Amino acid sequence: YLSDNVGSTWYYSTINIPVNKWSHVAVSYSEASDSVSFFLDGTLFTRVQDGLGVHLNEVTTPLYIGRQGHTCDCNFFEGRLDDVMIWNRNLSAFEVNAIMAAKPTGNEQGLVAYYDFNEAPACGIGNSPLPIIDQSSSSNNGTLTNFNFSSCLSNWVEGRNRDSDNDGTGDACQVLSLCPPNFANANILTGNQSITQFFGTDGILQSQQIILSPAQVTYSSLISTELFPGFEVQNGALLEIDLSGCDQ
Repeated sequence: YLSDNVGSTWYYSTINIPVNKWSHVAVSYSEASDSVSFFLDGTLFTRVQDGLGVHLNEVTTPLYIGRQGHTCDCNFFEGRLDDVMIWNRNLSAFEVNAIMAAKPTGNEQGLVAYYDFNEAPACGIGNSPLPIIDQSSSSNNGTLTNFNFSSCLSNWVEGRNRDSDNDGTGDACQVLSLCPPNFANANILTGNQSITQFFGTDGILQSQQIILSPAQVTYSSLISTELFPGFEVQNGALLEIDLSGCDQ
């Protein structure tokens, strides 16, 4: 849901979320391209142009995840949630994939809230509503409410990122690849790039980014790198391009 000083609207994706399995869902807003992107398990499925213009950061109503708005109080999410994160910047497809496969440290740039829900054992009878610790540097801790802690239906659950082999990658992500198929067409790189980052793909890489100082950015494509009108490397920034793909 986005609004500005002119109007507001809801944005939806047509993605079908599979049932009875963990899925990684990410929604990212780019002010540079004025668009909303919807990702499922690291793949960009839908990108919607906004068209509302500049948005205001003056909202005083709460942010809801898993239900529709404070006035409706309806359309509740039916399922389990884990690893809930809120960022104050647009995430690239590569960043979404990296976060999906390995949990953040909590100190990433732009990460303003991160709840991993690892405070108590799954399905424990008599579990208490322990504080939910914000793993980011913001320390916006919370509390579980309206849980009965008597069964797995209203309790802590086995998380998506349970790491049974202690290799740093969650069990649900062991088979996932960190190499995007491409950064082209709907996945083209856009917006301001202000942090040092590696973008690797074994496909085609297209970019309209503006790389700001002091970022040091690497484009690594196994096929080709294509710079579109609007692309810019500003004074003090560094861009490196190679043809090694994800194995750079």
